[in-house]
Order: sequence, then structure tokens, then C-alpha cells
Amino acid sequence: MSLLTWQPIVDAGHWSPDRPLGLAVSGGSDSLALLHQTKIQFPHATLYCVTVDHGLRPEAQAEAALVADHCSQLAIPHHTVTLEHLHNGSNLLARARAARYDALVQWAQDLNLGHVALGHTKDDVAETFLMRLSRGSGLAGLASMPVRTRRGTVDFIRPLLAVSRADLQTYLSDKGIDWIDDPTNSDPTFLRTKIRNILPQLEDIGLTADRIAEASRHLRDAHIAVVEQVTALYHNAVRFDGPDVLVDRLKFEQAPKDVRMRMMAGLAKWMGNSDYPPRYASLIKALTARKPQTLHGIIWSGTDQTLRMTREPQGTVPSDGPDWDGRWAFAQVQPGQHLRALGEDGVRQLPDWRAVGLPRVTLLSAPSVWKHDTLIAAPHAGFGPDSAMTCKPPDWMGRFSR
Repeated sequence: MSLLTWQPIVDAGHWSPDRPLGLAVSGGSDSLALLHQTKIQFPHATLYCVTVDHGLRPEAQAEAALVADHCSQLAIPHHTVTLEHLHNGSNLLARARAARYDALVQWAQDLNLGHVALGHTKDDVAETFLMRLSRGSGLAGLASMPVRTRRGTVDFIRPLLAVSRADLQTYLSDKGIDWIDDPTNSDPTFLRTKIRNILPQLEDIGLTADRIAEASRHLRDAHIAVVEQVTALYHNAVRFDGPDVLVDRLKFEQAPKDVRMRMMAGLAKWMGNSDYPPRYASLIKALTARKPQTLHGIIWSGTDQTLRMTREPQGTVPSDGPDWDGRWAFAQVQPGQHLRALGEDGVRQLPDWRAVGLPRVTLLSAPSVWKHDTLIAAPHAGFGPDSAMTCKPPDWMGRFSR
């Protein structure tokens, strides 16, 4: 019995059996089925397995040991990664999820893995859809999770999205394989548990997991279509002036309102180095004001023809490199050097900042290379040696990949 839909993933180039693959396995039915089925389908592939212990339950160590035992029988190397800074409190599941992904990325990078498979199923798609619907999410939030998502240098792939949890449990039962039921999955204080409990009742009116997942896939297609329009507008209406973003208001206004707002929200996230966009009403105010406004770590200014977005210097955080502020990458940062905003002390070290042709406030937030208190390079000001600085453009797809 084959439950995994690996062939479309392989055909699309998301992964091929000649590349090593990481498997994230918790010991639950979904990920254990993923482990066993992947080994059966690709017996000669180089596989690695990881279990993340969130450090919140004493039983987690025994669960990781059980996964390690399965891996030993399958001749797959197993690692346990323990999270040390999580604690109970508000928004626990979201915090745990973010920390888990960070840990998986680090684990994969340590092993030089470009791909990690996850055990998300059709039921996860339906549950996530209803959770986000209850919170009033828009198109991007309601769109189905994709087969492939990139985080950093790692592609996370999901070969179980077309399979139900019940089918996976039947498969394991037929094979005599026991799995672990995480007690948090039955804790009624969590929204996902509440939704999981009411899903059987929704089936009476036709809202099955299949139907919900199908609707979510349609919304994902619509989201991708909108993102393509956003990307086209970005290339048509946006240019850079040093580290600043300039938006051509005439070209901007010619696009549909939803496309315009999505582009500006994405630019605000990127330029403000934030995980979230500004509130819609605040964004509208910044776009329509004719006097400089400060919002989301950005100074919004300009003219009737052009909108200028300037990073607030005090919002940036120094870095030892090579990446800075989520936007810039330096290929040549030497030991002992660090990256930060140019700032007032950096502007004072420029021979003539006015000759650069950029507003002073723009130079204050420009990326620069320092050694202690000495300015080494300010590429946008034409100062110092070539530091091979490149801009990392906005990721319009966000969590979505094709």
C-alpha cells in the first residue's frame, strides 16, 4: 500500500532520490507513516531523521527514543533536538511552531541537507483553514499549505497532503506499528483541538476534510495569481535610490487596489525587517499623507509623483555579517568587522556627504562596514573598498512555493 505522493514532488523537481533527505518525525501516526513509507519507496536514498523535543513534557524524551528505535530498525540515522527556551504561556502553539522550524533549519544546515520532509496531511490543511477562517484571515491565510516551502536554505516538502490521517493510521495498524498520541492534540484549550473535534459534525452538511482542502487549494491558486500581479507591479513601479525605495505613484495608482496594498504591505515588511505588515488603516494613512510619516520602522515621504521609503536608523540591529537588516548581504566582511547603519558618526567620517546626492536621513540608515569605531565602507556613499554588497529583494510568495 503506497500512501505518499512522492512522484509529483520528484517530477516537479522539488526533490530527487539522489539527494539526501531529512525526515521530521515526532512519533505520531502521520510522521511515523512518512518515515516507514519513505524508506520503502526509496530504499537506497540517503535519509536522516530528526525529532524535536520542545522541552515542555517529560514524556517527550521517551517519544524521541521510540522514534530512534524505529530508525535503528530501518538503518536511518536519528537525532533529537531539544528546545531550551520555550515555556508555557500565551500563544504556546505558535511559539513552539516557530521555534521548531528554526531548529529544523539549523539541523538541516548542520548536516548540509537541502530538503526536509514533513508529515502534514489533508486533515492538517482542513484544520488550518478553519482556524484561520475563525480569525478572519484573508486570501493568503486561507490558501492551502504548499507541497514545498523554503525557509532559509532548506526546502520543506509535504508528500502527505493528499492523504487522510485515518488512512495513515490504518496503514500503521495493518503493519503492527504503534504510534504516539500527543496529549496536546486532545487538550480542549487549544483551538486546533476544538476544530478537530467539530470536523465530524461538519461532514453532515458536506464540509468534509476533502472539500475544505479542495477549497483551500483553489484559494492558493488565486493567491499565487495575485502575487504574480504584485510582482509585476513591483518591477514596473519600484526603483531604488541608494538604500531607499521609490514608488512611482502614477504607475502605482494604475494597478488594482488589492494588488497595490499587497505590494506596499510586502515592502513594509521587508524594509522594516518585520514578520508582519502594518495595519491596513495605518498603511493607507502613510500612503496618502503629503508630510513625512513614520510607520513600521520606515519614514514615508516624497512628492505627488514619487513615494519614498527610508529605513529608520534606530530600528536596525548591528550584525557580525554577512547579512544585515533582512535586506543586505555582504560577501567581504573581515574578522573583527561588523555591519550597522551608517548613523551620524558615520556621516561625519564621509569626506563630503552632500556630494553623494542622497538625503541625509537616507545616509543615516544606509548599511555600512565598521571596525570598532572606524568606518571601513559605506557602499551607497561610495566610501571605502568594494565590499560586494547585494540587495536581497522582497519574497512576494512568503510561505508559498510552487
